[in-house]
Parts: sequence; C-alpha cells; structure tokens
Amino acid sequence: MELVDVAEFSDHLFFLGGASGYAMGATLDLIFHLGPDTSVAMAALGMSACFSCVVRAPITGILMLFEMTHSFSLLPPLMITTIISQAISQKFAQASIYDALLIQSGNDPSRFVPPRDLDQWHRRPVATLANLNPIAIHANSPELFKITLDSHPYQYFPLIRDGLPIGIVTRSQLEHAVENHSLPDFINALRITPATSIHETQHSMLKHSASFALIVDSSQGKLLGVLTLNDILRAELNHST
Repeated sequence: MELVDVAEFSDHLFFLGGASGYAMGATLDLIFHLGPDTSVAMAALGMSACFSCVVRAPITGILMLFEMTHSFSLLPPLMITTIISQAISQKFAQASIYDALLIQSGNDPSRFVPPRDLDQWHRRPVATLANLNPIAIHANSPELFKITLDSHPYQYFPLIRDGLPIGIVTRSQLEHAVENHSLPDFINALRITPATSIHETQHSMLKHSASFALIVDSSQGKLLGVLTLNDILRAELNHST
C-alpha cells in the first residue's frame, strides 16, 4: 500500500471542503442574495467540516480554520458544522481515515491509540498486548530444539504437541532435554482467548500464580500468541506515566 503524505492529504481535504462550501454558499447567495461574504464563510465552514469528518479531529479542524481566518464570529458556526460532521462521520464510518489505513495494513489501531482512562484500558481485549508471533517449541520435532535455542535468546517458549499448545518450557528445561536427547518437561500455563479482557486476564494470572498465558483459538485450541504478567505490568506503568 502506498504511504500517505499527511500534509498533502490535509491540503486535499481542505480543498475539497472549501470548494464544496464555496459552491453551497454561492448557491445560497443566488437564491437569497446574502452577499459575497456568504460564499467565503461557507468555504471556511466546509474546510473545517471536511477535515473533522474524515480525520476525526474536530478541535484541530476548528483551531486550524480560526488560525487561517482570525475571525471570532466564525467560531460558533465552526463548532456547529463540526458537531454535525462528526455525527455524520460516526453514522457512516467506524474509523477515521488513518485508523482505516492501519486496519487495511493488518494492524490493530487500539495498539497505537492510548486509552482515555484505566477502566477503558482494562476492558480492552488481551490481544492488544500479547505477542502474536511467538517462537514455539514443537515436541514432535526434537531435532529443532538446539536450533531454536541458538537462534533465540528467550527464556521461555510455548510448547506445542500435535499442533496444540500444552504448556511453557523454560530455556534450562530445553537445554536439559537437548543434553539428554529427551522431551522437555514443561510448566502448565493459563489458557485464554484473544477476546478476554486485560482485567480478567490479570485477575486469573494472579489467582493461579501464573506468569504466562497462552492465547488460543476458542474453537480449535491452536496457539495464537503468548502474554506474560510482565507485559501487563509494563503496559500499566507506561499508561500511568
């Protein structure tokens, strides 16, 4: 997908909104003879409405147009048109243009947008914090144990048998298995689905004294990702600061 130049894209939005607003103002002037200033004012309102609607940044749109015009008399109509544009945007589109581009690229916008409060953050699905590309150890392929150890410095790995996760294996357990040419011992881990909330996951991990959680598919039980208690605590620390 082609990268979007933010400044150039904003210019296009202002041009489209300004042209639409000016055309509407000119039409109203022809009908009601309101004067030429009507078209200019409508152009400014159209620019703010178009930018706010597409980008979902209403305050930014108002401030940018006020900075262009330096007209206090435009503030009330700017606020009204921005509120209307936001209502229309939320009615017909679930995300702003930039969130839509992230989704189109296969990303989750909630991983990049900070929550408004801690309760909202706790209600987020655990998949927003998890490592969705874990390095797994396959019990059916012991010849790959040493290759995995040499290739990755991690201390813990999800252990998979017959395509399904069975627990967590530590680095020392894996090294012992390599030395003895045997299957490694493993630690039982909490299993959750991607939709489980962060709050519920944190509560379950503390209740069962589990430092790890395996994120599995709810229907087939296949491994989708891993999450550690440190991941949650680190994210909470970052949010609090």
